[in-house]
Amino acid sequence: MVGVSYMSILSQFAFVVPPVIAYIIGLVLAVQRKRNHPFSAMLAMWGFLILLVETLFFACIQTVFIMDRGNSGMPMSSYGLLFGAIGILRTIFFTLGLGLLIGAIFADRGPQPMTRRRDEPDDFDAPPRPRPSASPPTDQPDTFREKRD
Repeated sequence: MVGVSYMSILSQFAFVVPPVIAYIIGLVLAVQRKRNHPFSAMLAMWGFLILLVETLFFACIQTVFIMDRGNSGMPMSSYGLLFGAIGILRTIFFTLGLGLLIGAIFADRGPQPMTRRRDEPDDFDAPPRPRPSASPPTDQPDTFREKRD
């Protein structure tokens, strides 16, 4: 029975390792960019920290509750409510961390001018040509007059 519990702990943390590695890399990159983009780097650092703590903390909590299922004396319906509450809290923290990361993407960006895609001018770059006036002609041209002798 003890070997099975260690296997469940290892299998639980095997699913946690890839996101933890990604969050640590993101945290290191945010610390490196703090000088150039202070506000967005701070948002990113808080976002990655929340995601890192959320991933590790809730994985530990779930593993402890799964292993201690029979020893606590709680009925199974209480465990269902407890896991539901843990799932809701985990979703809230995950959404908060992700929201901070999304905020970090758009922070420290001022309005920037549109960049040109090509060096050659387009037809739309030249100012529009003035239109001829639409005044009616005062005299008809010679081609429309009858020629009589």
